[in-house]
Amino acid sequence: MKTGSIKFRLVTGGIILVLLPLLIVGFLAIMKSSTALTDISKKRVEDIAKDLARLADNSLNAEIKLAELIAADHQVGDVLGLVKQGGTDGAREQIDGLYRRLGEVFAKMGSGYQGIF
Repeated sequence: MKTGSIKFRLVTGGIILVLLPLLIVGFLAIMKSSTALTDISKKRVEDIAKDLARLADNSLNAEIKLAELIAADHQVGDVLGLVKQGGTDGAREQIDGLYRRLGEVFAKMGSGYQGIF
């Protein structure tokens, strides 16, 4: 087929008329889908971050409640009163008993806690 013939021009023009809109629509579809995927990914990351923050907040609140329960224990208060009155030397036996008791409490809670017991 000669490049100057009418047949060549009609075929070439037809191909261009079909391919040009197809390329434009394809490009727009790719751009919109990539934008949509980016938005979805950002939303998922945001949701995961919120869930992790909520989990950390719940864990910290549980730890605060545990610390409050241990601090409210009568044995802890009694030993602290003895230490305040006579120092640590006068309450050594009670301090050791408190360490043993707290060690038992932490042992029951499992290996997720660290302490000096």
